[in-house]
Amino acid sequence: MALAVYQYAFDPRPWLVVIGWTFVGLLLYFTAFEKKVRARRPQVLEIEKPPVAAEKKRYRILVTLANPDTVEPLINIAAAAALQKNGEIVALSVSLVPEQLPIHEGLKMAHHRRPLLRKAQARARELGVDFTSDLRVAHQLKDALLTSVQSHKADLLVMGWKGYTNTRDRLFGELTDHMIRHCPCDLALVKVVHGPTKKILLATSGGPNATLGADFTNGFARLFNASVDACVVVPSSADPIDERAAINRIAGSLEALDLDGNVGRHLVKANSIAAGIARASKDFDLVVIGAAPSKPFKQILVGDIPANVARYSPKSVILVRRWQGPVSGLFRKLFG
Repeated sequence: MALAVYQYAFDPRPWLVVIGWTFVGLLLYFTAFEKKVRARRPQVLEIEKPPVAAEKKRYRILVTLANPDTVEPLINIAAAAALQKNGEIVALSVSLVPEQLPIHEGLKMAHHRRPLLRKAQARARELGVDFTSDLRVAHQLKDALLTSVQSHKADLLVMGWKGYTNTRDRLFGELTDHMIRHCPCDLALVKVVHGPTKKILLATSGGPNATLGADFTNGFARLFNASVDACVVVPSSADPIDERAAINRIAGSLEALDLDGNVGRHLVKANSIAAGIARASKDFDLVVIGAAPSKPFKQILVGDIPANVARYSPKSVILVRRWQGPVSGLFRKLFG
């Protein structure tokens, strides 16, 4: 801004040139290119509009369903959060249509998604959670998820995740990375490994995602009567003084998180934080871990701790990310 003001005082002609070219660009856009841009905008059809979409009075959790084998675990996770917050669940299933076909072609195949929603509804009733279903047709899954989050005014999105990606320069996968950056609500990525949920490992070092992880942990502990241990990793060469300091740090973090009941302290010695947590998770049924602060260049070069924990842990993993608000969301859209 200082340079711009100085330039105007020095010679105002560049300002006139910029204003002129800006006007020409806007004129061309609105007269020639706007129709092309509108045609390329995301297309999503709502097959049945749920009654909850019109108003919002309670904490709302949107859970996406695509695989019949993961319906029950995902509903369990959503129910744990709903009971903790006295909220409700909206189950979403999306019928995808190839880009080269008109969007309405998906209506012919959408009925194949209804059994997923019926199975989810039955499980939600067993757990005593208010439930509504939503069925949509879209060309791109990410478009359906984002429009659903906005139309339902969701507070939390729960979505399944295979736990790793083979895509170069992607931490979690193309869809998952996109949702981490642009989802306008809290997000929980779930790697599902079937089995009981009686022992929970909470990996936390504080930060904005820690409270969301604590909410999930409290909800699971209440719903399934599970025990909770907090994990802290120290270097293999750590001496007793370093170990006590680490235990004190985790104790301070746990006090701030307001976890229910007695929480154990699990000290792990390892040269790699991700490897230590993944190895410790073998003795547990579920790992809850917060997403790391956004450092794109560092993540691409050396990897990301939560992503590596989910990849190498043999147990179910919930990766949570707290939404930082519209300003942070705008920054992510502009700079990734």
